[in-house]
Amino acid sequence: MEKNSNIKEIEYQSVSLPKRFLAGFLDLIFTIFLSLILFSISYSIFISSDFYKDSSSDIESILISSGFYVETNNQDDTASYQLITTFLDNDKSNSNNYKLEIVKEKVEYFYLELNCYINQNINPNYGIDLLNGFKESKTDLFYYDETTSSYIENDNVISLDFYLFYKDIIENHAIGELINNDQYLSITTSIFSINITMIIIIFLFSIIILYFIVPLIFYRGHTTLGKKIFKFGSLNINGLCLSFWQFLVKFLIFFFIEVVLSLFTFFIPLFISIGMMTITKAHQNFNEYLTNTYSLSYENKKFYLNYFEYISKNNS
Repeated sequence: MEKNSNIKEIEYQSVSLPKRFLAGFLDLIFTIFLSLILFSISYSIFISSDFYKDSSSDIESILISSGFYVETNNQDDTASYQLITTFLDNDKSNSNNYKLEIVKEKVEYFYLELNCYINQNINPNYGIDLLNGFKESKTDLFYYDETTSSYIENDNVISLDFYLFYKDIIENHAIGELINNDQYLSITTSIFSINITMIIIIFLFSIIILYFIVPLIFYRGHTTLGKKIFKFGSLNINGLCLSFWQFLVKFLIFFFIEVVLSLFTFFIPLFISIGMMTITKAHQNFNEYLTNTYSLSYENKKFYLNYFEYISKNNS
C-alpha cells in the first residue's frame, strides 16, 4: 500500500478473511433484523389503509359469493372464512346425506350458474363440460343416460362416496378456478406487488442506515456495526480515514452496484466483489478496489482523521 512520505511511520495490520466474513455476516443479520422491524411497522400501517380494507372486503365478497366459504366467528369476535368442506368435516351433528346435498348444491351452483368465476370466454359450456368430465372419470359413481344426455348417480353407492367426490372437486379444482379469475387475481396481485415493493424499499433503507448512516457516526474508520465488533475500518491509500466525499463515493458504488444491481442480476456483482476480496493480494472488494481504499485493523493502533491530527498527536 502506497503511503505519503510524511506519514510513512503509520503501519496497520491487515484484516483476516474470517474476520471480514464474520463482520459481513453480522451486518447482514443486523440488516435483516432492522428490516423486519421496519416492515412490521409499515405492514401495520398498510393493513390499516383504506386500500387494503377495500381490497380485503372485495376478496371476502368473492369467497362468500362463490358458495365455497362460510363465515365463522373467532373467540375475539372477529370474522373469518372457512372452506365449506372443512366446516362440514368438523360438523359431527349432521348426516352424510345432509353434507352431500350441501356440497352437491355448491358445486352445481358454481359450475352451472356462477359464470363470472369460470372461463366462459373460451367456451360458453365450459363449466358444464368440466363438471361432466369429473363425473365421466368416476364410472363407479355415475353412468351416462343417453335418454337425458346426462350423468346419473349410481344408486348402489353410499352417500359418503358421493360426498368425497364433490369435496375433491371443491378442494382440488373449483378453488383453483375461483382464485384464478380476473377479479380475484387483480386484487391479490396488487396487494402482492405492494408488499414486494415495500420489502425491497425497506431492505434498501436498512442498508442505507447500517452501511451509510452508522459509519458516518463511527466516522473514525467509517465502521459498520460488524466492523466495529471486530475492530477494523476503512482507510485511504495514505493510511488516513476517508473524507466524507471518499466515503460517499465508496458507499454509492457498493449500494448501486453490489446491492441494487445484484437484486436484478442474481447477485452476480456481489459474488464478484466477494471473489475479489478473497483472491486479491490486498483483499480489496469491488468498491474498495475502485476507490483505492483498504480494510485495516485498529486493534493496536489508532486511526487518524488526517495528517494534521497525526502530527499533533505524535508531537505532543
